[in-house]
Amino acid sequence: SPSTFLISQHARMGFDTSRFVKIPNFINTTAFVPNYEPGSYLLYVGRLSREKGLTLAVKACAQMNYPLVVAGEGYLHEELQAFVEKSHAPVKFTGFLTGDKLKSLIAGARAILVPSLCYENNPLIVLEAFASGKAVFGSNIGGIPELIDESVGGLFEPNNVDSLIDVLQRNIFNDNKMRNMGENARMRVEQDYTPNHHLAQLLEVFTSAIDNYKMR
Repeated sequence: SPSTFLISQHARMGFDTSRFVKIPNFINTTAFVPNYEPGSYLLYVGRLSREKGLTLAVKACAQMNYPLVVAGEGYLHEELQAFVEKSHAPVKFTGFLTGDKLKSLIAGARAILVPSLCYENNPLIVLEAFASGKAVFGSNIGGIPELIDESVGGLFEPNNVDSLIDVLQRNIFNDNKMRNMGENARMRVEQDYTPNHHLAQLLEVFTSAIDNYKMR
């Protein structure tokens, strides 16, 4: 399982989770060049759909009058665009991006937002942000809080604009704090979420399974 949360959900459904093992997702950190200098905008990367909570992020940035860049596509685009135009919110839509263009956008951000309303297990955008030396502010739901604490970002209550604004105002305007969060994030991903670390965990599980089979 990529998260303890998912294991707990299986337990709630009546599964015997005594043999479940948590092995988070991983990322090739060498493919990302960290930029610890705080950028001038917040960034959302993902689908433009209701369960991802993007409407919350747009409303928060509109109230704060703080720039938000949205990278992605989805059915909610027209509705969000209309809200942005009506409220004069400082929001820019880039469309779907990958590769170097996306890496450059992440590297230039001040922080990444993951405002999901749905259950996430171990979202890769969090690991990509960490590898880029960026703090992440995410919803306190699903597996997200297993990745984020105050040393690398912050959590807010899902679908709660005031909660999101509060955590942003307490953090993003302090350049030193943002740099420290970015540095901590890079160290964390290098320690816990590399391919080698993931492989070692997998081999440990396979070895244990083989040993148990031999003992039968």
